[in-house]
Amino acid sequence: MQVTSASTFVHWLPQYHDFGLICCSIGGALSGLHVVQMSPLTFISKPAVWLAAVSKYRGTHVFGPDFGYAYSVRKTTPADRALLDLSCIMVGIYMCLIMRL
Repeated sequence: MQVTSASTFVHWLPQYHDFGLICCSIGGALSGLHVVQMSPLTFISKPAVWLAAVSKYRGTHVFGPDFGYAYSVRKTTPADRALLDLSCIMVGIYMCLIMRL
């Protein structure tokens, strides 16, 4: 995962989740990156806000579990998504919750 001083992390992962705290919040801040963090409750009630934040703040690195991406698609309309410019995303971290070996 390439990270530069121009990278912007956008996530809604809670601080009590290891990935939200260590990777997104602390890791991003210690690296001097721009971190846009939103409340998980906001994401659950309005997932379009997460996508709008990626578009507005030109998020280069987006973090979320598998259900978060699917939920965002289900709870937004094609018209909502047409207003977004997500071309800024360089890395989408897809955190799978179940791993079958």
